[in-house]
Amino acid sequence: MRIRRLTQPDPKTGAFEGVVERTFFTNPAGEPIPEIPCLSSLFMFWDNEVEIVDEGESITQSFVVSDVGYAEFASRTLSRLVHAFASLRRSPVDWHSIVHDAEHLAHDRGRLRALVTEGARHGVVTQIRNFLPQRMPSFFD
Repeated sequence: MRIRRLTQPDPKTGAFEGVVERTFFTNPAGEPIPEIPCLSSLFMFWDNEVEIVDEGESITQSFVVSDVGYAEFASRTLSRLVHAFASLRRSPVDWHSIVHDAEHLAHDRGRLRALVTEGARHGVVTQIRNFLPQRMPSFFD
């Protein structure tokens, strides 16, 4: 996020007035990536480190998601998304309704898969793993 300063920083607090000029995602090489619908939902709920670069007339503030193991990312992301969306609606998570809502992201493997594949194409997702059971459960028939 690039912020142009409109006032000089306060000597005591460092606070200043500014305007956000640009927001964007970058890959690990620092290259901006195109806007991918829902990409932020994969990363915005993960712990991150804030980096600030002072460029005089403006500052760039970055929120860097450190390297997360694939098993941890895969096993926790859907739950974090569901809780975040419930929080935005200011309501508790209703797992029963999610299980019965065929349109919910939890059931739409194709939409989530497309998002992850697009993230991999631009270098922000590094591993995609497909796990299949040795014997498919009967409810998949």
